[in-house]
Amino acid sequence: MKDKKIKILVVDDEAIIATQLEEKLAFFGYDVVGRAGNGEKAIAMSRDLRPDLILMDIVMPGDIDGIGAAEIIKEKYNIPVVFLTAYTSEMYVRRAKKLDPLGFVVKPFQDNQLRATIEIAIYKKKIIHDSVSGNGDSFAGVVRIQTLGQFVITMNDRSRKIGKISGKPLVMLKVIVALGCQGINSNTIADIVWPDSPGDLAYKSMTTTLWRLRTLLGSKDAIAMKHGVVSLNPEYCWVDVQQFEKIAKKVEKAWQQTRGNDLIETIQLTQDAIDLYQGSFLCHETDMSWSNALRGHLREKFIRIVCHIGNYWEKNENWDKAEVCYQYALEKEDLADSIYQRLMSCYYHCRRRMDALFIYDHYKKMLWETMHIRPSVEIQDLRQRVLSRG
Repeated sequence: MKDKKIKILVVDDEAIIATQLEEKLAFFGYDVVGRAGNGEKAIAMSRDLRPDLILMDIVMPGDIDGIGAAEIIKEKYNIPVVFLTAYTSEMYVRRAKKLDPLGFVVKPFQDNQLRATIEIAIYKKKIIHDSVSGNGDSFAGVVRIQTLGQFVITMNDRSRKIGKISGKPLVMLKVIVALGCQGINSNTIADIVWPDSPGDLAYKSMTTTLWRLRTLLGSKDAIAMKHGVVSLNPEYCWVDVQQFEKIAKKVEKAWQQTRGNDLIETIQLTQDAIDLYQGSFLCHETDMSWSNALRGHLREKFIRIVCHIGNYWEKNENWDKAEVCYQYALEKEDLADSIYQRLMSCYYHCRRRMDALFIYDHYKKMLWETMHIRPSVEIQDLRQRVLSRG
């Protein structure tokens, strides 16, 4: 029996672009279930057609633009969105990113980019579904603590997300995770969370907040404190960072030992690690020095894992899979110099000169706007080789 076709709704007010998209999607084997030219119609068609995925233009006429429509559709119908945009529209892109879209397609789109983005989006949708339905891990814990790419606490038994609650209890939890989850000196936690309080007062505040945090997590057994040492209970709390570290360790060992028949398992294990890493550790806490060490450590580990599998695809001249791998990784770490180099190298070998130059210009612009620095010498040299090939 043939696989069921993925149903896609196209939302774009420019008739020529919408028609091109429909033709390309049909050629790729997707089922285009409809076309909308504004946000209001997109919402109505999403309700009636229930597509698997929506390609949504960001800037459209009417009272509701693409971002506003996507927000309503996500809340009411939980249908994922890939945005159509241009990198010059940074203000819109920042708004769109808050909705956690499954990807962006840059206008004017190219076939390879369009297809790769949609394939990644469909795969990510499956990963999210498996995670929500409990298929992703053999042990999910009573409480799931997600810190990679977002900070969300999910109470599995009640399907209740409490990640947006503010206050000292959640600051304490973030600090505990950042310091390793187990065996943390309580005075260290107190000094970080209450830096301006005297020692005794800080410790008293910590014990009170610990009680509040246990209540928040639903059990006094969620966090242990014995002899001044604080630990998350691994039998009660599942933490994405710990799971990533565990899988990443297996991945590193597997690529060193892989021979012949073990390759399929190694590739799958590597993909599991990449899927689990949804973005930088506590990405909204970058101004907190206590989070920087673990963030940098996890980022470097993630990039190494991506390069392992990407290098394998490149050696086997499977450029399409290498490209998808690197593009997927850049959605999670969008300033990873070595991954941009790898992606440009793929384009160089495939003689896709314009793609290589486009991705370089995009990276250069992002670096300057976020960090006021220029790309590395290595990636600038690669750009020169691309230009000299002509």
